[in-house]
Amino acid sequence: MTYRTVVATLLKPLHWVACGLAMCLAVILAGMLILMEQQVARSGHAGRHTIA
Repeated sequence: MTYRTVVATLLKPLHWVACGLAMCLAVILAGMLILMEQQVARSGHAGRHTIA
């Protein structure tokens, strides 16, 4: 095996691992944003009720 084939075989799985990690991070970030928006909406509604 030459240097190029070794690098290619090493990079292929790394590429898939990086894609998987990126997708996991995107899902986690989206979930955190949704949870934060829900909490803000709840506290906002509660604040409005107490003011009213």
